[in-house]
Amino acid sequence: MVNTPFFKFSLIILLFGMSRLASAQTKMVFFTEDKALFYLYVNGQLQNKVARDRVAVENLNLNDYKILVEYRDLEKQPAEYTTTVKPDRENIFIIHEGERRNKIELYSVGKKGEYSPNTKSTAYKMEGYVGKIGCPWPVGSMEVNKAVNELKNNREIQQARFGVVKSAVVTKCLTVEQFGLLLEQFDDESHKVELAKYSIPYLYDRDNYNDLRGIFKSPRNMQKVTDYIESRRID
Repeated sequence: MVNTPFFKFSLIILLFGMSRLASAQTKMVFFTEDKALFYLYVNGQLQNKVARDRVAVENLNLNDYKILVEYRDLEKQPAEYTTTVKPDRENIFIIHEGERRNKIELYSVGKKGEYSPNTKSTAYKMEGYVGKIGCPWPVGSMEVNKAVNELKNNREIQQARFGVVKSAVVTKCLTVEQFGLLLEQFDDESHKVELAKYSIPYLYDRDNYNDLRGIFKSPRNMQKVTDYIESRRID
């Protein structure tokens, strides 16, 4: 067996190189300049069920990728991008508003926003639910009952009542069922439609929106909500 100093040195270099190849990883990271939450599709595959403002895709083995960004806010237009990644490194992209449409650019090119390393985050797992998640941790019944009572005690000023609902869905994280309890406090069907259109993207189990069907007196009004959501969603 060869056991010379040169052979040992060559073996060390070879093993070091193999170690680097084994640990090298091609990675893409996408983040929004304005911290808007989004869902990321890579080559047609959804990468994150929970809406985030930063999404990383690891262990990539292709050269070219088609990117689609769907914002949690359905009023924001999706952004599309096709890119060739550099292997064995972290490829960082920024998502921001352009003059005519939302854009995705290499971070080194865009030079917008402020990139920060990833922080691990978790989300509640609802048994049997497999759809997109609009917020990670639904609140307890105490918070929901507080909002319901506030609506019951203030039936005169509709603008204030709208504010109670919108604040709850944006800041507290509600399930579709919890949101339904708030929606039941409104008699005007047009108000229910308006609030449902606004609120559904922010709800934890947002793809369960058809569970609200029984809250509407007229099936036509629920259909208005369904048509609005379906016309903007990406499957």
